[in-house]
Amino acid sequence: MATVTLKGIKKIYDKDVLAVSDFDLEIADKEFVVLVGPSGCGKSTTLRMIAGLEEITEGELYIGDRLVNNVAPKDRDIAMVFQNYALYPHMTVYDNMAFSLKLRKMGKKEIDKTVRRAAEILDITEYLKRKPKALSGGQKQRVAIGRAIVREPQVFLMDEPLSNLDAKLRNQMRAEIIKLRQRIDTTFVYVTHDQTEAMTLGDRIVIMKDAFIQQTGTPHEVFNHPANLFVAGFIGTPQMNFFDGELKKDDASYSVRVGEAYIELPESKQRALREAAHEEKKITVGVRPEHIALLSEDDVEEGLSGTLLFSEMMGSSVHLHIKMGEQEVIIVRPTGTREGVGHVPYDVGANVSFLLPGTDCHLFDKETENNLIEFIAD
Repeated sequence: MATVTLKGIKKIYDKDVLAVSDFDLEIADKEFVVLVGPSGCGKSTTLRMIAGLEEITEGELYIGDRLVNNVAPKDRDIAMVFQNYALYPHMTVYDNMAFSLKLRKMGKKEIDKTVRRAAEILDITEYLKRKPKALSGGQKQRVAIGRAIVREPQVFLMDEPLSNLDAKLRNQMRAEIIKLRQRIDTTFVYVTHDQTEAMTLGDRIVIMKDAFIQQTGTPHEVFNHPANLFVAGFIGTPQMNFFDGELKKDDASYSVRVGEAYIELPESKQRALREAAHEEKKITVGVRPEHIALLSEDDVEEGLSGTLLFSEMMGSSVHLHIKMGEQEVIIVRPTGTREGVGHVPYDVGANVSFLLPGTDCHLFDKETENNLIEFIAD
């Protein structure tokens, strides 16, 4: 197993197309790191540079203690799984998995033992005699992963391996990858555009946009303490609600105004704002749909209000889409509780009053779009 270290990595295509810039990351031995972001952000290019499939324009890349910038892919001791499986169609599953081992001149008995052990881990033993055309998408992906496992690489690279699968298969394969990680215990670098995959699989997540890292942290950190407006809107389903607001200051005490409503901030946020010496300013206030509180008729004067456009029943929760001025606000409430079915006005056009809680609101600078509050350990 090995660490992977990227120092000041930059990739420029055709002299003027910036694909990756200022990429610094230390991946620990046996850590599972996920690179996530929208299409074109540079995540797959970064993975391909680690694999040796793309040249590095600037910076240094280490696998373990070895500088590998100019080392050929076959000599980096890595294995890569692609989204299109890349299986040999004329070979059986067994031969696909054994191919790299035969190139190493490994003995037949050892090859057989290694392939069958990997097939057992992935539950594909019964398919070893089949050819790829006789397999489903999920089975093909297992074979592609198995072909990488048998090589026992120091680093396992996966480039959007689930993107070609339907929703049900993606969920199943995501669970399989979690189990696989526990069994083979190696270093993983995984690329996806799906933030749900990133949140469920990664020990740490690297969120990218337009060639730059926006934030690196655990799933808990990036969800609860987004570094900027982009991360806040990218991580979480449904997306975080954003409101125009003002940061108000009275002596050493801060509050936030959104419309005519005032939000009281907890002491932890007050202290962070004081330490950063923030003055009064216009800000963007972010609140996740599940953190917005519905108000009773007796409390409507304390909060905000809007008109119910429609509601979505999602099984364990209901999503309320509310029109407030020119913007749409989404509120998520659990079903089957006092705040759920039967206690929320579901009729289209009904007036809905709600409160933005100070404990769960995020404050972003209007100009820089950065979070005003540094990370606060919970």
